[in-house]
Formats: sequence, C-alpha cells, structure tokens
Amino acid sequence: STQHSSEKERERQREAMATAPKSTARRDFLHSLEEKAQKKWNAANVFEEDAPDGKWDDGKFMVTFPYPYMNGKLHLGHAFSLTKAEFSASFYRLQGRKVLFPFGFHCTGMPIQAAAYKLKNEYEAYGKPLPNFPPSPPEVLKDGMDAEGGSISIGWRAPTCTGGKTLSGFKVLVRAGADDAAWSVAAQVAAAEGEDGQYSYTVSGLSVGTQYAFQIESVVEGAAGVQSRVLSKTADGKKDLLLLAPKKDDSKDKKAGGGAKKGVKSKVAAKTGGLMSQWDILRSMGITAEEAVNFVDPTYWLTYFPPKGMEDLKRFGLGVDWRRSFITTDFNPYYDQFVRWQFQKLRQGNFIAFGKRPSIFSEADKQPCMDHDRDKGEGVNPQEYTAIKMRVLEPLPEVLAP
Repeated sequence: STQHSSEKERERQREAMATAPKSTARRDFLHSLEEKAQKKWNAANVFEEDAPDGKWDDGKFMVTFPYPYMNGKLHLGHAFSLTKAEFSASFYRLQGRKVLFPFGFHCTGMPIQAAAYKLKNEYEAYGKPLPNFPPSPPEVLKDGMDAEGGSISIGWRAPTCTGGKTLSGFKVLVRAGADDAAWSVAAQVAAAEGEDGQYSYTVSGLSVGTQYAFQIESVVEGAAGVQSRVLSKTADGKKDLLLLAPKKDDSKDKKAGGGAKKGVKSKVAAKTGGLMSQWDILRSMGITAEEAVNFVDPTYWLTYFPPKGMEDLKRFGLGVDWRRSFITTDFNPYYDQFVRWQFQKLRQGNFIAFGKRPSIFSEADKQPCMDHDRDKGEGVNPQEYTAIKMRVLEPLPEVLAP
C-alpha cells in the first residue's frame, strides 16, 4: 500500500511536470519539493530548540545574523549572506547538536522616520492617494552643447504618477540671464513623442556666452501642470549654465550639430531612470496606492515589513526558531529593557563613560544623527577648524579704536 502510494505520488509529479509550461516545469517541481519538506519541518518543530532538562553532552551551536533593516523588503543580498548562517546551523544540527538560530529585525534609527516624513511631504505637495508628480529635473545631454548651432539639447523623464489623470505633454521653459529674468515657453512636447517615459528636446536660437536655465512643466488633462526643479547649473553644481563651445578634442573627429542627437533616449534613461520619490519606492515593492498612505506613520513600517520579512525567510527555508524573533527600538519594550540593562552593566564595569564629541545634528528631528541614520548625506563628518587668537598691540588702528 505504501509502495503503491509512492508510485502514485511520483506519477502525479510527472504529470505536473508534463502539464506545466516548459520554461518553468523544473522550477515548479523543485518548489513543490520545498513546500513538502517545509510542511514536515513545521509539523515536527525541528527548528525550535529548548534547554535540556538535565545534563547535555552532545554539543551545542548558536548562530545569529545581523538584523536586516526594515525600511523595505528583503532582497537577494540578504538571501546570499544568510546561506552562510543557514549552512552552519544545518551542518551542526545534523551532527546532533542543539542548534539555536534566533532572528531580529532592525527598526532603530532615523532612516524609517526620514522616509515616512518624506512621503508625508510628497502627499502634502502633490496630493494623495495618487500624487500628481512633476517631471524629472531636465539634464543637458551628452554632447548637447552646440555653440556653433546656438542650441542646447536637454532630456527629462515623465512623472511616474499624474494623480490618475492623463498626461498630454510638456512645456519646455527657458530663462535667459540671471535668476530674476523672465521665463518663456520654448516649445510644447506631446506625450506621444516619448519612448519608455524618456523625452528630449533641442532648444535653439541661443547665444554663446549667455547664462540659461531650463524647466519642464507637465500638461495634465483636468489638472494643473506641475513644474520640475530648475536646471541652472553645470553637472557638478558649481557653475552657472552657459552656452560655451566645447574644448577641442583632436582625438575625436566630431562636429557638434543642432537638432536631435543620436542615442538621446538611452543617454537620458541612463541618467534619469532611477526612482525619484518615496511613493515610487513603496509602489515598486508591490504596495498599493491606497495602502501607501499608511506609511506616513513611522510605526506602520515596524508592523508591516517585519512580518513580510519573516514570511519570505520561512519560504526561503531558513532554520530559525521563530519563537525567538523580535524587532528593535522601544516599540518592543522587552528589547528596549534588554539594551538598557546591557548599557547599565557596561557602565557599572567602567567599560563606557559619558562624554562629549562632535556630531552631526539633524535640524528636522532636533537630535544628533549618525552616518547610517540619514536619509541622505552618508559620509559627511564634522569639519574641524583651528582658531588662532591674536593680540593686537597698542596703539590700536583707527578701525579698532574703542
């Protein structure tokens, strides 16, 4: 009877492989084996480890993994690093040792709060649940400066969301002169002219040596247009944007010309293809527009992503004792008390002491923020200066006289 049951199971698996799409049949079969094994593990609680009732002489092993940060879902990099801990735990478990593998999710610090505040600001500026975002800031294309033809070629990317309304096109705005000069509409570009959300336009009739600025405004049916950030500086952000002849390069037999540039679309995509907003980042994780509204509350991140991470790790087959899983921060009072106890013990042993040191201060959060706590600006450190106090001999100069 058992042999007959096994043969029927193998036949069922062969039929499943035969009927599945050819490209995924092997993968689906392996997944079915995974699910079958994981059900057995869960039923037997093979990863749950308790202290022995009496003496234990068969060895023990404990492994931990650096808490993954919970400002998003886990990714392939986590899985790759986790295999080292997983293989070690499985090896020693097969040897008969008691193996303990707990798991924590890192929620401490300011990146989650910064992301929540960034999303809140986006909703306030562009609406919710579907924001009407601006186009990406325009950029001067490679070889886009044509002094001989009196033109500059710029590229930009369409907004990722226009409030549920139809995007019909863009206005290309140009300013010649200083910041107080007037803006003018150089052209209107239809939405149909783009390719994969990438757009470009060559603004002609420009004068060599003149300072220029560019801005793109979306044209949306049934809604107000939204203007992009202004392009008024060179790529390094240090100089005003002027139409200048490029430095002559004798090694290249090229002549810059007006009009459309070859390969414009790919060049724009390479520079402006990234996700621009926090809303876009959440949507890229499969979070609906309606649910994304909840992420303006930093504590919502703590309740949303850790369970998702646990679900993915269980599907991955990680041999964790999930009774011993936790999140950090004082949102978890048990972990908070553990950290307080730990620091008190270290202080009592004179391993740590209170003192002062230079630190970066967040004006938005009114507290010091370490390098990895920042939404942006990692690697920025306090700058040190040396002040020299000099005594001026009398008689004092007239400008310093009391």
